[in-house]
Amino acid sequence: MYDISDLAGRSIECDCGRRHEVLIKHIEVESGAINHIPDVCRKLFTGGSALLVADDNTYKAAGAKVYEALTNHSLDTDICMLKRPSVEYGADEMPASQPGIASPWEPADAIATDERSIVRIMVALKPDTSFLLAIGSGTINDLVRFVSSRTGIPYVSIPTAPSVDGYASTVVPLLMDGFKRTVPGTHPTAIIADTDVLCNAPSSMIAAGFGDMVGKLTALLDWKLSHVLDGEYLCQTSFDMMNSAVQKCLSDPSGIRQRKPDAIKALMEGLILSGVAMMLVGNSRPASGSEHHMAHYWEMMFAQKGLEQPYHGAKVGIATPVIASVYKKLIDMDETQIKALADAYTPISPSTRRQRIADAFGPLADEVMAESSSVWLPEDEQKQRAQHIAQMWPAIREALLSSVPNPGEIKHLLASAGAAHSAEHINVDASLLQQTLLNAMYIRTRYTVLRLADDIGCLQDISSIIAKEALHQ
Repeated sequence: MYDISDLAGRSIECDCGRRHEVLIKHIEVESGAINHIPDVCRKLFTGGSALLVADDNTYKAAGAKVYEALTNHSLDTDICMLKRPSVEYGADEMPASQPGIASPWEPADAIATDERSIVRIMVALKPDTSFLLAIGSGTINDLVRFVSSRTGIPYVSIPTAPSVDGYASTVVPLLMDGFKRTVPGTHPTAIIADTDVLCNAPSSMIAAGFGDMVGKLTALLDWKLSHVLDGEYLCQTSFDMMNSAVQKCLSDPSGIRQRKPDAIKALMEGLILSGVAMMLVGNSRPASGSEHHMAHYWEMMFAQKGLEQPYHGAKVGIATPVIASVYKKLIDMDETQIKALADAYTPISPSTRRQRIADAFGPLADEVMAESSSVWLPEDEQKQRAQHIAQMWPAIREALLSSVPNPGEIKHLLASAGAAHSAEHINVDASLLQQTLLNAMYIRTRYTVLRLADDIGCLQDISSIIAKEALHQ
């Protein structure tokens, strides 16, 4: 795997023809890394004061020690304490209903990436605040990233759990009025992750991080698919960086479950590398595909119904073998079968598609249509698209055949890491699973295997088969 510390601050003249900049100046994943924070901050920032953002749990996990280290080195530091989640650090959350796996559910009173939390941080800023410290996992880093991007005050990410791939991200996912929006943010100036802290994170959050990394298996397939079919830009350096990180993480799933320092370090580095890979290409293509669209769909549906939310990474992990099954069904078809589908394809009218979206998304339908309508093909072009896919099928099949993972093996990896691996684990039944496969593609404009299946007219049949199979394995 790439040496993550050597990537910080690098400029890369890439074979893809672009010059890539890693804008993060310092990346460190080590035992005892918290002790290095004062020296790193002195090198990166001059004058002013720091604002440490945490919740009760993350303050106990790392914030108190960070605060002590900064103040002992005469660095003026204020604290913004956000609403505390109910989950306790260092605890194993193994629900009796699902023995052997970590709970996929977020704590009911977890802080949210919403306007109220953002305002809390903004109010805590002082005129001389020169940098921010995000002490926590996904949500706290998202909030601080948003505030940093709007104020111009740089920030340091100090992860307390290897739970998400957004630590190096430059965007912020916000759930506003029930719809998942991604808005511009900014990168951290430094990421400092102490493996002593990470190894004591809740098992539910460690499992979620592993699920997020597993999702890269199908995200990379979607990227390659779009590259072969439509010539979408693909940076091999970024692709290889992401693939290398995934393989390293997947090499010891039981080590993840047992909290082995080397395995947890590999997971954390993989999650950070995921963000770096996205930074290189300027979007989330290396790390997010149809499995993430499924996760977003579940999140929206659960939010509409006021249901408890699973962790993002848990949803992604569960969706990944489902998407792998879609790939397997398609790749098993030869050129003659794909041509027959293309010849039989019946175009979908705009009114029919709008009705499908209205039925699937309810009050969010207008938002979804505004997001996705730009990629809907006119009826007279849909048949041509199906025929183009049939013509390209030998090249698509050759490019993807050896890379499609076995769905059963993905489930085994997740189970070995103690992670949720079935839709049933998050109360998704066959009906909702099929609806997810049919409608998740509308959430984003990105081309994925779900759009491919829709473009050749077999998504309905495949989704029905896979929904039944997935809940009986």
